[in-house]
Amino acid sequence: MDINVLDEVGENAQKYFRVTNRFIEEGVKNGAILVHSVQGKSRAPTFIIAYLIYREKMKLKDSLSTLREYVNEVEPNESFMQ
Repeated sequence: MDINVLDEVGENAQKYFRVTNRFIEEGVKNGAILVHSVQGKSRAPTFIIAYLIYREKMKLKDSLSTLREYVNEVEPNESFMQ
C-alpha cells in the first residue's frame, strides 16, 4: 500500500487511518507487516501510533512512548499529533 501524504504542517493524515489500520491489521494476522516512510520519523510512526490507539486502545502518549522504545528518532509532525 502506498499512501501519498506529505510530512508537512497542515497535512491531514487522519483521513487515511481507517484504511491503514485495516492494512496493518491484515499484515499482523498474516504474520508480518512493514510500515515505512522516507526517514521513518514522522509518517510511518503516525500510522503505527494510529493503529495502536485503534487496536490496543492505547493513549497517544503511551503509544508514542512504546514506539520510541524501538525507534528513538520517532517524531511525528505537529499536525499528525493533533
